[in-house]
Amino acid sequence: HTTHDTRRQTRTNGKGFIHMAEDEWVLLDRPVEPDGLLEAKTDYERLERLFDKWKIKNRNEPFTKNVVTILGTTSAGKSSFVNHFFRIGVKKVALCQLDTHFTFVEVVPEEEFARIVGRSYERTELSDSAIEADVDDPLTDSRRNLCYTVLNTSLTLSRHTQLEPLSAVFRRNELVSSVLINGYYLRRLVPDESDFNKLANTILIDSPGFTAQAEVKQFLGNLEVLQFLYKISDLTVFFIPSESINLVASQIHMLELSILYAFQGPLRFKTLVKSTLKDREESFRFRVSDLFQLLARQWLTSKKEPELGEYEGTHYFDRIRFVITKIDRVYEKKGGAGISAAEAQFYELGTVLGRNLKFLKPPTFQHCFAISIPSQLGPSFKEEAPPTRDLPRLLSLIYSVNYYSNHLRRLEGAIQVMCGELRGEIEASWYHTARVLTSADVAIVDRCYERSRDRCNSRQLAH
Repeated sequence: HTTHDTRRQTRTNGKGFIHMAEDEWVLLDRPVEPDGLLEAKTDYERLERLFDKWKIKNRNEPFTKNVVTILGTTSAGKSSFVNHFFRIGVKKVALCQLDTHFTFVEVVPEEEFARIVGRSYERTELSDSAIEADVDDPLTDSRRNLCYTVLNTSLTLSRHTQLEPLSAVFRRNELVSSVLINGYYLRRLVPDESDFNKLANTILIDSPGFTAQAEVKQFLGNLEVLQFLYKISDLTVFFIPSESINLVASQIHMLELSILYAFQGPLRFKTLVKSTLKDREESFRFRVSDLFQLLARQWLTSKKEPELGEYEGTHYFDRIRFVITKIDRVYEKKGGAGISAAEAQFYELGTVLGRNLKFLKPPTFQHCFAISIPSQLGPSFKEEAPPTRDLPRLLSLIYSVNYYSNHLRRLEGAIQVMCGELRGEIEASWYHTARVLTSADVAIVDRCYERSRDRCNSRQLAH
């Protein structure tokens, strides 16, 4: 911790760190607010009042918690990581695909938990091992509606108004659900206030595994959801099993396409896909990799490669990490030569990414991790130090999104979208046509937008 005087004499790097000396960094439990946060909050409130005045429903409220999406193949260890992160077994771990929806997992206070569960809730004392135990059947587990509860699609959409833009897609296919963890039992396991807050301020989105084949309609729906999650997430983590790195080409193509979708917008992207798949029925099945090659060829022949660069002030890989999971399997197979085996996995991952990314430059080494989950280790590691490797570094990265800079980025994104919606609504009104009482509102919208862009540009230059 630093004193008040020290804070005034130093400067923040926008990520919760204070620059004390050239090589000395101090991590603060309560990081310094970045420049522009107060002004952004004020602009957001101004725009909210204009939404009320013009009777427009605001669907752009940013998440109050930090959102981390976990993508990857079937049996990549996504559910195991969710259980490990929150210390409580809430997701069933299996070798085959169980989930067909995206699950929002978060911690809520006991009072809110009791209100959601209803009269059936009654606090019961459990041992730490009982709280941490793996889930055998999420529907019949004795801790359901005690340590955690499950919300269906309708309740999840009601809880998170931020999902409104895709609510029709989510409802039609029952694509989202929620797991709410009772904060009382989590605090039993994590008594430290700072550590508890890091978990309580984070939403993990556990995704279903990608498939190599899909129908046209299903493919477009999956892409629409993935690009949406990419845009609302502070961090996207892509899990790849260490034993099947060379088999994830189609998943990498899906990830790249979803990023391109986010950058290009739905109109241009869907037009491109439909022109590529003309004469094909919606039920037509194809390999994702084959479609990706067709789309890439279409882009290249049109001489209009996707415009990438920056999105909401961040580079497209700044919010993505690639994680090689189950690294302990490689240690076992290599007869204990763990370090060299792990480095070989990084080399293989780099080769696969370089070969399959068509428009995005491959990520750097700092974007890649290799982990194993202690509870999932093989028997040969039970008596020795577990080779979890980069797991602490990955957890620290996720904890670090709990800083003000990410909330500011979400606010800026909401402000800019709100400005566009308000301007369109005002200009389409007869008041604007008659030039009656709209000039002041238009001026407010324009000033809010310009200030937001200026703040984003100044932070980009600072980095």
